[in-house]
Amino acid sequence: MGLDVSIGILGKKTSILYLRNHRRFFSLLCMPQPPELDPDSSDFLITPAMIARVEARLQADFEEAGLQADTVPDSLPDSFGWLDAEGTPWTELLPYYLCITTLLNAKLARHGVLVCGWSV
Repeated sequence: MGLDVSIGILGKKTSILYLRNHRRFFSLLCMPQPPELDPDSSDFLITPAMIARVEARLQADFEEAGLQADTVPDSLPDSFGWLDAEGTPWTELLPYYLCITTLLNAKLARHGVLVCGWSV
């Protein structure tokens, strides 16, 4: 089974980010327990504070790995959501995850809050 994660704008049906089997990144979003959207759903809210915490952790790992800022892409490849994250070293994923936090921060600045839907 796979972990499917879709992040979108609250109240909209479109997804701004889809990730399949990016478990380690997803676990960063879920620690500590994120604010739930609805008690009858596993969906949760993504807040600026949450992304700041995730970004700080990613940045620490990025610096520890000795990666350079110019390795962070400006945008994600269309196929990134389907990349085999479980078979890819964490250090190879870090630049893309920092790109994701930049994308999410921009969406949060515009929309205030995002929603994360997921299923296994």
